Amino acid sequence: MQLLWRMKTQKIRSLSVKSVLVLPEYWNTGVGILLFDELAKRAMAKGYTWTDLPITSADNPNTIILAEHMGAEIYKRWQVYRLMI
Repeated sequence: MQLLWRMKTQKIRSLSVKSVLVLPEYWNTGVGILLFDELAKRAMAKGYTWTDLPITSADNPNTIILAEHMGAEIYKRWQVYRLMI
């Protein structure tokens, strides 16, 4: 019962963003930085203190570079596996 009360009254501080995509014709134009900057502003305005980008995989180096440029810290890496069925 105490856990339920705490969950009901506790403000959520984290935001999970599953995917941020930029069309290839806009790569290396700064659009990605603008998207992340706007995302951060809106998240902070709503009271979020951190954001998780769990789909940022090791096989996408541009996203990792962009995230680090924006001040993000990598705390885990995903491996992508492919299985033909």
